[in-house]
Amino acid sequence: MRSQPPPPGPSPRSPWFFGKSPAGGGKKMMIIIGIALAAIAIGVVVGILAVQSGQRPPSVSDSAPAVAFIKFEMQKQEIQVGESTSLVLNIENLENRIIDDARVVVAVEPQVGTNYLSISNQTIALPSMHTNARTGDMQVTITATGAPALEAVYNIRGILTVQDTRTDIQDLQLTVRQQQ
Repeated sequence: MRSQPPPPGPSPRSPWFFGKSPAGGGKKMMIIIGIALAAIAIGVVVGILAVQSGQRPPSVSDSAPAVAFIKFEMQKQEIQVGESTSLVLNIENLENRIIDDARVVVAVEPQVGTNYLSISNQTIALPSMHTNARTGDMQVTITATGAPALEAVYNIRGILTVQDTRTDIQDLQLTVRQQQ
């Protein structure tokens, strides 16, 4: 009797990582496309997070003194070129000490608004405030000297600082229209 040839053994492993030969690159191409799509998705997410973090308003420090706006109001929210409105603000000290180094900065966003708005006091040094004291109503006059379009909307931001630490931030919108 003749012995039969042994059954075939396992096929030898291909030396190519992605398949049997360079010509069979279907798997290879799918993996490369998958990696590329994953890299693009990660790039998009990182880009979105970077843009959003750049658009966040300035934050107030957790260790900031307890000094805050109790009033931040605009007399008129809509004015025409040549008209003025008053920004009325009042600040209260809730610290158990005298605060004598506080100030308010009034800013306009977008920055181009400074070309079309005149602000009477952009930086206000506040008077000394004892515990539970208030400054009383203070006024800042904002005058529309021009408008880049028929209508422009500006964000008026009040930034309250004590010892160069932000303690409160308030925002209002002001609409300026061309005279018709």
